[in-house]
This record gives sequence, structure tokens and C-alpha cells, in this order.
Amino acid sequence: SIYRGNGPWSGTSHPDISFDEFLLKHAIELGATLVHRRVEGIEPGPGGGARASIVYRTDDGPERLDADLVVAACGINSTFPAVLEQAGFGYRRPQAKRACQAEIPLPDELIDAHFGNSVHLLDLGLERIRFAALVPKRGFVTLTLIGRGDIGKEDLLEFVSRPELLAKLPSGWKFDERSCHCYPLMPVSAAHRAT
Repeated sequence: SIYRGNGPWSGTSHPDISFDEFLLKHAIELGATLVHRRVEGIEPGPGGGARASIVYRTDDGPERLDADLVVAACGINSTFPAVLEQAGFGYRRPQAKRACQAEIPLPDELIDAHFGNSVHLLDLGLERIRFAALVPKRGFVTLTLIGRGDIGKEDLLEFVSRPELLAKLPSGWKFDERSCHCYPLMPVSAAHRAT
């Protein structure tokens, strides 16, 4: 498990430590040129050929960049899948359900002692939550809740008081609602025409 970005927001990680930053730096080392602009569209190349045009915004208006290959590396929670759907290539984003993720800040020594470097799965037979995953990272354990349908804050607050979870955490631990947590979409099917 990795952070795509440099989160969680309450962490003290260096801002350049993320999977996205690693991939970007690697591409630049291999000769890519970084154009730091927001992509607004992708259009098929002239005459239906293999080339494509990337449309992006500048201070002077839209600009086009012709490309032989376009790789869109974005998550389902981004606004970019809608741009890809409108591009005319037949792409359709995967079906998704709302899940929950929360960052539990803990000392590294406690994480090593109680979690090691293994992902821990909990199936407690709860009606709304299919299972929970606890993923140890430096300074945090990421709690992910996957529901039988969309889940929200009430599901999170119920789960963080479960004795099965509390047994893995320091005595007297309580969830701080100011901790980094979110309710992202999680894919439950494959995308259509993703390549």
C-alpha cells in the first residue's frame, strides 16, 4: 500500500515523498518534459490516426500538444475520468462504491510491535461493513472500511469503538474526529475500454 500523494495532511513527510512524485521524476530523468498545466481535454488525432492532441489551458487561452502516446494516470476520485469519457475513445469509468479511510497516528515503535509490516484484515460480521483493513506506515496506520453499500461517518465512528480494533491500539485510545479521514470512491468493476 502506498500514498499516491504526500499525505496524510497531518503527517510530517517531506512534500516530495509520494508515488506520483517518484513517477514524475523518473519520467523526467528518461527525457520527458514537464508542462505544468491543467489538461482540459484529449482529442483524437487528425483523420482518426493513432496520434492524439492534449488540450490544456494557458494564460493566453487553450493550447494543444500533439502526442503519439497518452497515458492518463488518475484516480477514480479525480475529475479527470469525466474528461476521458468525453474524449471519444469509448472509455467509461468503473462502477464504484463509497468507502472510508482514516489515518491513525501512532509511534513507529508501537506500529512495529503491534502491526509489523503486514496488512491486517478484520471481518467482524457487521451488517454494513464487509471488512476493515489496517495498513501500517511510518507514523500512521491506515484504516480502510469497505461496506456492502456506500458507507459514511456514522459507520466510521461505530467501527473505531469496536473492541476488536481497540485491542490492537494503545490502552485508552480514542478516535479524534480531527484526524485525517475521507470517504473516497473505490472501484468495484473494471473500466470500459481503458486501453
